[in-house]
Amino acid sequence: MKLIIILAIFCFSAACNQTKKTPTKDSNIVNTQNRGDKEPIVLTEDLGELPKDIVENYRKSLEDQPAPSFSFTDLDGQTHTNESTNGQVVVLKFWFIACKPCVAEIPELNELSEKYKDNNVLFLAPSLDDEADLTKFLEKHEFSYKVGANQNKLMSDFRVFAFPTHIVIDAQGIIQTVLMASPDIKTKEELMATIDKYISKD
Repeated sequence: MKLIIILAIFCFSAACNQTKKTPTKDSNIVNTQNRGDKEPIVLTEDLGELPKDIVENYRKSLEDQPAPSFSFTDLDGQTHTNESTNGQVVVLKFWFIACKPCVAEIPELNELSEKYKDNNVLFLAPSLDDEADLTKFLEKHEFSYKVGANQNKLMSDFRVFAFPTHIVIDAQGIIQTVLMASPDIKTKEELMATIDKYISKD
């Protein structure tokens, strides 16, 4: 499975103040960084697989650390924050519609959320796409996670730079697992192992 990679580009010239673009079917790199009052730059280029040391350094920088402060509003209008999710295991999937591996894994993620529907586990799917595009997509593709639109800031807060990225936060708000899709990772099984370890037994 390919990994979709984000390249953060910072421009200091007025000539770099570009108009925000929506990821297209050919988008392989997306910069989600907020650059003050400037719009993020969206680029398209296929960089292939991420070097393992980069992935490992990113994982180590987040795991066993408190989750950053966040506020996520899903398409149903429900807002989820650090405070409201306290006591729950939270599973985050960062994605966007044009990311083929992000879409390809949705069926097995639906199986995952179904397995834990009676447990205290919250499945959230922050997306780069706008609400209209997500609504249209979800009319044809069942996705049982709680999906949210225009989540550039949340992705920046979690320093996400590749798609899809999965993050599991335990009931005390500590990041326990960071996963990026790759040929040697079984996403569903890896997520299940973490959820089973940290799920409330009450």
